[in-house]
Amino acid sequence: MRYLFYKFMFLYYSQQYFVFILICIGLLALVVLLLFLLYKLIAKLIYLRRRAYVKKNSYLLKELLRVNSYYCYSFKQLQPSYHVNVKCNSLQKYSDFDYYSFFSQYCSDNKATVLGIADSAKYNQERFKQYENVFSQIISKIDERGLRTKLRKIELETLYRYKLRPVTYPFLVITKEYITPARRHWYSDSKIYSITESEVKAILKEREIVSKQATARQATIEYERSLMTPKLRYEVMRRDGFRCCICGSSRSDGVKLHVDHIRPVSKGGKTELSNLRTLCDRCNLGKSDSYYEGELN
Repeated sequence: MRYLFYKFMFLYYSQQYFVFILICIGLLALVVLLLFLLYKLIAKLIYLRRRAYVKKNSYLLKELLRVNSYYCYSFKQLQPSYHVNVKCNSLQKYSDFDYYSFFSQYCSDNKATVLGIADSAKYNQERFKQYENVFSQIISKIDERGLRTKLRKIELETLYRYKLRPVTYPFLVITKEYITPARRHWYSDSKIYSITESEVKAILKEREIVSKQATARQATIEYERSLMTPKLRYEVMRRDGFRCCICGSSRSDGVKLHVDHIRPVSKGGKTELSNLRTLCDRCNLGKSDSYYEGELN
């Protein structure tokens, strides 16, 4: 019994000793943490005090502020980004959406606005180059006219903090979206295009060339169709025996006869006897403007 009693007392005091050690370690860790936080707080207060001293006594900062007051009103006010949202009404249109075509069409439809943004961005780029040169000259004086060595790093940080940063390269964000009818799934994707003078003018020039080509093609089509006179129509039908060249039907079969361009004028066909033939209304409707190079049409 005495042996069991001593063993119990040994285990009891061992556990108490272990708990005491854990409490001491916890208190020590807490003291270390408090000392660390106190150190960070004192360091922050010292930094803020030094930064306030730099703001008050830095000759270079005062010179930079004078330069900023001169340049800040000379920059054009621009947004860093412009956003356009396109909502697609089907998943197929969402998948087939062409960002570049939309951007090109957007520039064409909003020509004055986009060119204004591009011109303002170019102006800001030129003015910012001048400002950068002046800012570099101020920075180069930090060893000569800056504050003492301990404050030099803070002074340099403060100068860069007060440096002007105008918008010189704005961009357009095009976002396409599609929401399923049941609103269970939502698809979205974006692409960014920079609005620069060179890029916008290149796109507008490309659109102008395409527009001129389309106008010229439409004028050619209208001219070729104007050559289809009643006399030429009669000559084609008489040559073909007043029958459809595909199915052989005639007016006695209850069909209407048309004169068709074998190669459609929309694909470069000419209004001349060798490119004309007689078709019934059904065959002409089925053929539409189809043409297969090197095959029987």
